[in-house]
Amino acid sequence: MPISVWFVFIAVFLLGSSFFLYPLLLFISQFFVKFGSSKGETGDTPSSVSLIVVMHNAEHLIADKLNNLLQLDYEGLEYEILVYLDGCTDNTLQEIEQLNSNKIRIIDEKQHLGKIAGLNKAASLAEGEILIFTDADAILDGNVVKVLLNKFKDARCGGVCGLRTIKERRGKMRLAQHIYITVDSYIKKLENALGNITSNDGKLYAVRRSLFRPIADAVTDDLFSCLNITVQHYRFVFEPNAVARISTPSRSGRHETSRRRRIVTRSLNGMFIQRCLFNPLNYGLFSLGLLVNKVFRRLFGAALIILFIASYFAQGYSLLIQGLFYGQVVFYLLALSHPLYLSKINHSREKVIYRLPSICWYFCIGNYATLLGVIDFLSGKRVSKWTPQKQD
Repeated sequence: MPISVWFVFIAVFLLGSSFFLYPLLLFISQFFVKFGSSKGETGDTPSSVSLIVVMHNAEHLIADKLNNLLQLDYEGLEYEILVYLDGCTDNTLQEIEQLNSNKIRIIDEKQHLGKIAGLNKAASLAEGEILIFTDADAILDGNVVKVLLNKFKDARCGGVCGLRTIKERRGKMRLAQHIYITVDSYIKKLENALGNITSNDGKLYAVRRSLFRPIADAVTDDLFSCLNITVQHYRFVFEPNAVARISTPSRSGRHETSRRRRIVTRSLNGMFIQRCLFNPLNYGLFSLGLLVNKVFRRLFGAALIILFIASYFAQGYSLLIQGLFYGQVVFYLLALSHPLYLSKINHSREKVIYRLPSICWYFCIGNYATLLGVIDFLSGKRVSKWTPQKQD
């Protein structure tokens, strides 16, 4: 068999592992491993929480965000809101002071040290039993605190991830990103049955203060927080009923590329620091899930290039491979045609004929950015801080 065919098989395996093989194995294994159906050791529901938000020049978001946090359901709970101002040079501080709430504690850092420095500082000053982390641009449903705390009745639960949803009904990249979030959330639901999820969402998550460990520099705080809990042999789970509503994360191809590239570089660095979690003798199925869901997925960009080149040279081996090659050609042509459909997307009612090129284009730029992130990580580049691009 020609070597090009072997490369086709390898590329198909890498591409299919995260979104097909891994979810299939999770779906099947839940019938044999009933971890998720057992609540484990029952503990008391926590009675106090600290909500933590790190902001850098967020005057256009701060009023809505803090009003949202103040209006959540805290019945029977002690709570505080810690706002870390990360070198703000706008009117964020003045906007907070106008709210005049004794529930808000301000940590005003004059230097721009980055989000992780802010999270670590705020967590060290927090007094609640449970730390709830949320981003400045995320609007939370009113019941999220109670829903998150309910998970901590399981004494082995060390952390909980909420669900992000996109609040816009339309937009150039809305549908493609909605599909990505839906698939990722489905995988989290399946992982719940086995006890631990392999990813986390920084828009909304909670951890026990007693288990919080400082977040390392130049990592993604959400994934690293998840790994910090898991490495202590506590559960980190997904709660889809704790909802955080956000604007479309990426507004353009350039923004998505820089955003995804940074996330991939930082997440790989975090997994490298916590590489002991890849030992299945100590962490069982979680190690396999972390490898497939968080490492193999980052190899998609390289796998797509290999698949295209290998299937081109292996066309003569079988009609199936030939069809696979021309299928890729059609897919990439659809992605390239994306600019022609932008005006129709804005005025159509989610017609597939207009949305399909957008989905193909989003898939391509996402994997291009992922490949750049892998290269950055392997070359030793580390991203400690950046200027966030948020929208109302």
